[in-house]
Parts: sequence; structure tokens; C-alpha cells
Amino acid sequence: MNFHSSDGEHFLGVRTNRRGETEVVYDNAGRRRVIFRLEGQPPANDALERALRQSVESDNVLGALRASLVAQNIDFDLAD
Repeated sequence: MNFHSSDGEHFLGVRTNRRGETEVVYDNAGRRRVIFRLEGQPPANDALERALRQSVESDNVLGALRASLVAQNIDFDLAD
């Protein structure tokens, strides 16, 4: 599952790392990359999709992503 902003500057995608953990990757046209590691049970796809879809079109994608994950009760931490 992945989403691009309409201006093509922002990307949010979901992946599974080598340890089997679910991660959300944010990339700002190659200028900045932030990885959120989701904790606990993997969230329902519809909750995660809603969080990413709402966030990617926001003026502040990272802030909106954090707020959306919290609103959907999805626990996360920043990956190392």
C-alpha cells in the first residue's frame, strides 16, 4: 500500500522489514526519509489506509501522519 501526494513531492508507503515488523515510510522527493515502525498487532488495513490517505495530501505530511496514526489507535515508534 502506498500513496503519493498530488504534487508528487511526498510519498507514504507500507513495508515489512526483515524482522517481520510493519513500517510506514515517508519520503519527501528524496530530501528526507522517516520510517515509523508500527508496534503491537498489525493494524487493520482500512485503518492504516485511512491514516496514510488523509496524511499524504496535508500541508504538513509528517504531523498529519502522526496525528492520524494516533487517531486510528495505531502505536508507533521512529525506526533507528
